[in-house]
Amino acid sequence: MSGKGDSVFDEPQFQPQRRLPPAQEGVPNAAETPRGDDWDAIRDGAVNEPFFAGKVPGETFPQWLARKEAGVSADRAALACLAAGLVGGCFAIVGAFLAHLFGVRGSGFGLFYLCAFGPASEELLKVSGLIFLLEKRPYLVRSGPLLLVAGLLAALVFASVENVIYTRIYVVPDDVRNWSLFVGFRWIVCTLLHVSCSLIAALGLLKAWRLARSLAVPFSMETAYPLLVSAIVFHGFYNFAAWRWLEPFLTP
Repeated sequence: MSGKGDSVFDEPQFQPQRRLPPAQEGVPNAAETPRGDDWDAIRDGAVNEPFFAGKVPGETFPQWLARKEAGVSADRAALACLAAGLVGGCFAIVGAFLAHLFGVRGSGFGLFYLCAFGPASEELLKVSGLIFLLEKRPYLVRSGPLLLVAGLLAALVFASVENVIYTRIYVVPDDVRNWSLFVGFRWIVCTLLHVSCSLIAALGLLKAWRLARSLAVPFSMETAYPLLVSAIVFHGFYNFAAWRWLEPFLTP
């Protein structure tokens, strides 16, 4: 005779199944809904899905954004945005060092880096701080024009440091035909190039930010990609033109 607990009906698969009340069937467990300051959960949580609207307890993205914005002053948010531009400009300097390091004269890889990888890394790094804020700290970005100002700051910081490096370290007066012309070219033309490219990329971020705000959804880079790629292509074309035509004109 089998003892108690040996019955086949004691197996888990034969136990009565717990069911949610009819009104909650198909709705995620409330314990799994986004709470607090877990940004990834707020952004990706089911509470933001239209199908579960009003059915799942938890903080929606617009509610979270409004709460976070209320806890940060406008001045502090503006400073954070400008600081992001400054940090991005500093990060992009690394790209300039790598471009000089790997830009081997006469090599196919050096030309590829000069015209493709170098421009891509520099333009992405210049706006990397802004992308971080838009994706991870969206409550710190409250002004569209300020995005452009931060992008301009990133370009000026990067261009200034790069110009000093080129005119003080990489190139000496004996390397060029006209030193004054070379220095003027670096500080005027090259600076305008970086400013133009950064503003194009920042316009892409601005467009994506405005769309996200109008739809009350988290920021997405998808809308920003066309202008960001345009900035990279423009920068790459300039680098090719400078290597093909300007460099032979300036060097002995």
